[in-house]
Amino acid sequence: MTHTQVNVSWVAADPVTIGDTRNISVYVEPAMVWKRPGLQISPLVSVVQAQSQLASGTFTSNTLSGQYGGRLAWTLPGWLKTSTLSAQGSYNQNHDNVNRIDTASTQLVAIWTFAWGHKKTF
Repeated sequence: MTHTQVNVSWVAADPVTIGDTRNISVYVEPAMVWKRPGLQISPLVSVVQAQSQLASGTFTSNTLSGQYGGRLAWTLPGWLKTSTLSAQGSYNQNHDNVNRIDTASTQLVAIWTFAWGHKKTF
């Protein structure tokens, strides 16, 4: 299963008084699942650019944000088949060219889920 989304919006009005605004976003999150080994991989890429400019050429906003990461999960075999080990993480970048601010952050989470007393039926 793959989820991909691309949006482009452009708003323009009277160039003498207002200016224009542009927003572009790309969001890609494919999911790959292997049934036998119980492995799931879901990478994530998200990029958003927003820009607003007055008729005089002055930018009121000019930002670029990106998120790169994903999830890796493994369902354990044997008597532990009701439990899953997973790790997900992301690296985020935010650039604000008007205010000259650049920020970056990293997130990582590891989770072990276990269903107690679960009986698998076919």
